[in-house]
Amino acid sequence: MAAEIQDLSYLRNAVGVFEDFLLSNEIYWPMGRMRLSLGRLLLALTRLQARPLPAGEESEFERLERQIMQARDHWRTNWERKAAREIPARLTLWRDYLEDLFREPKEHAAEYRYEVRLRVMLELLMQEAHGAAGAQAGELALLDQRLRNALMPGDFIWEAEMARGFPPQPFWYLYGLPRS
Repeated sequence: MAAEIQDLSYLRNAVGVFEDFLLSNEIYWPMGRMRLSLGRLLLALTRLQARPLPAGEESEFERLERQIMQARDHWRTNWERKAAREIPARLTLWRDYLEDLFREPKEHAAEYRYEVRLRVMLELLMQEAHGAAGAQAGELALLDQRLRNALMPGDFIWEAEMARGFPPQPFWYLYGLPRS
């Protein structure tokens, strides 16, 4: 329950500054104690779409999602540019985590459930960047191959009610844990 409350709170805060964020050159935008990024926003939207919400929260989510999608449609070029600019930053963080995991699996395997959110954000950002991340897509494919070799396939690793929003294709890395 706490995750959807956190995601809804994130969207509430994002709506108030979203247009300024889209029109800026920044990939991270201050938002009180949080930071707005397109990747984090897409993750929150996808997680909320995936799970059943109480009626009041569902109508609020639909309203917030509509406002965000209207801004996206109005500022489509900025949205796509922002997605393309965030990909290298998220890829660096993901690569750094994986290097630690591959080097010291016993030390870093427990962090996987949290850190894999970076890989999910990369998937969502690449869908929005519409091919603008060619070089990064190649590097990500190499990292994915290494991860496939280190992953023990299994059940969905996040809350079960979110599984319908993250199918095994393309989110295969959410269906298993690293060998430690």
